[in-house]
Amino acid sequence: MMENMTFELPDGLERVTQPVLALAGRKEDPRVFASARDLAKAMPGAQAYAVELDPALPRAAHHNWSMSAPEVFTRVVRAWFEGSPLPPELKPLD
Repeated sequence: MMENMTFELPDGLERVTQPVLALAGRKEDPRVFASARDLAKAMPGAQAYAVELDPALPRAAHHNWSMSAPEVFTRVVRAWFEGSPLPPELKPLD
């Protein structure tokens, strides 16, 4: 967690031309959401989303969402690479 509290964006992100998808599990610390938003603002082709899973799942399942919900992970990756609409489990971080 200390890394999140001291994280600073590196210089030069405005030159990134590749699309970037920054994701955070819904039960993450608010600083993780802030970092994802900052990344999305810094890079022209970046987007930031929260991953919404069943709220009854423990916090660790939201943190490790790609392992606790592999079917969601697969749909996210497939949609991102195909340029299709992202799954409904992803909510924009504005």
